[in-house]
Formats: sequence, C-alpha cells, structure tokens
Amino acid sequence: MTRTALVRVAVANPEELLRRGMFATVDIDVGPSEPALLVPREAIIDSGESQIAFVSLGKGRFEPRRVAMGRAGEQGTVQVLAGLKAGEVVVVSGQFLLDSESRLREAIAKFLGQSTAGAGAPASQPTRSPAAPDPAPAAPDPAPATVDPAPAAAQRHVDETVRAYLVLAEALGAAQEDETPLDPDELIDALHALEGEVEGLNAHRLVMEAASAAETLKDQPLDRQRELFKNLSVTIIAVVDARPPSPAMTSSLYVVNCPMAEADWLQRAETIRNPYYADAMKECGSVVRPVVGAKGAR
Repeated sequence: MTRTALVRVAVANPEELLRRGMFATVDIDVGPSEPALLVPREAIIDSGESQIAFVSLGKGRFEPRRVAMGRAGEQGTVQVLAGLKAGEVVVVSGQFLLDSESRLREAIAKFLGQSTAGAGAPASQPTRSPAAPDPAPAAPDPAPATVDPAPAAAQRHVDETVRAYLVLAEALGAAQEDETPLDPDELIDALHALEGEVEGLNAHRLVMEAASAAETLKDQPLDRQRELFKNLSVTIIAVVDARPPSPAMTSSLYVVNCPMAEADWLQRAETIRNPYYADAMKECGSVVRPVVGAKGAR
C-alpha cells in the first residue's frame, strides 16, 4: 500500500487461460507467522500522534487504551502489538463519536492526563484514591455511548442522501455504454438539505465535506468523475457511519473495497459492481461489512 516494486513471476499456464494484458490478484505466501491479536481497523482511533482503542468494561463503562498497531490483516483487520488482550471487547461502532467532537477529545484528554485514574472508571468521571473513604451510593451507570437516533426530518434526509448516492454508484457500476457524464445535482440537494437538519459538530462537518465532494463531480467528464467518486464515497461512508440510514435502506447495503483502485464504495447487493472502471474489472472487489441501520428510526 505504501511502496511499489517490480516483480517478475513465472506462472504455469498449460491451458493458456492467462494472456498478455490481463489483470490478476495475487496472494503472496510469506510463510507461517506467530499467532497475532487482531481487531477491526475501525476500532482504532489514530490521531497521528497516538493510537487509541476503547475497551468495554460492561455496565456502560469504557476504558481508553493506548495501542500499537502492526500489520494490516484480511477483511479490514489490523494487528495489535500492545495495549489489548485477547478476549477484551473493543468498540467498533459509534467509536465514541458523540454529537460533539469535543466530548471525544475531552474523554481522551482525561485519560492521557490523569495518571492516577483507576481502570474501569467512566471516562467522564474522576476516580478516588484507594485510601479515600467510601463515597455516597453512586447513581446507576450511564448507558453505553451510542449515536443518538436522528430526528425524523434528518433521518429522511439521510435516506434521501444514500438513495441519491446509490443512483450514481449503480450508474458507474454498470458497463459503460457512452461518455455521458453523471448529474450529481440530486445528491448535492439532498446533502444540503441534510446539512440544515443534522445535529452535532462532527456530523455537520462530515455532511459539509460530502456536499463539497459531490460538487466536484459537476461539469466533469465521466472518466474524471470515476476518479472523484473515490473521495465522494469516503465522505458518504463517514456520514452513514455517523448518522446511519433507516433499516429499510440498510437491509442490503454494504461497504465494498477494491484493492486495485484502493477505494471503497456503497452498494445495495453483495454482487460486486465496481464503479471505478469503465468496462473491465467490474467484479474486482470484496464486501468489507454491511451497513447497520439506525436504531429507533421510523
């Protein structure tokens, strides 16, 4: 993913199934390795300076941990070299992405800045010294941090945004018959409508970025739109993760990855329809994960 090298490989081809100019996906066997601890890549929050994972301690309590990532594994996993133990439960959905980005930063800052904090305490509450007297009975533990259900109007605009995005994805995923560019206006309108309804600084920022990415497709030739669709898909997936669509929209909605294009996209079915290539390699890619619908959505 970060380096390129030229390799010559001799492959037996007795039936002449391989021909000059064909593309191939090659799995390289690097030999046996020691057992590794793997977690989903989305469980790790990488700030550039540190890598954090949130471990669930039960009863609505979460503990931030510094971790060290190793090599990437298959199906969106990553090796953890230090900071976690096998069997621990890590947060992979929501990621403490509360409505305010500052609340996440505050939780991490408290963890990093309080060397005396005891394990198992909620990130938003101070802990006491073992020698301190017993406090008054504590209030019930708060519910686990989740993404709050969107208001009805915002939920409707989320669904409209996903629907408009899928129109573009499916058009690009079909075999190209002509050079007619796509019209992204419906998606742009849906995102601007969602921008006025969504709550929370982080979610609002994501919607603005998605709208900006959609606007870059306007008045561009089709081959350029395919390239720009990569960034648009990144932003739309981020919006969907922060504000999930309704269950009706996500009954068969998947995040798909193409290793050749080094890009993800959303599609309705598990049958691959790659939007990044015009005619060839339309089936290049694999399903990364399904998209989970919003809880409590009507």
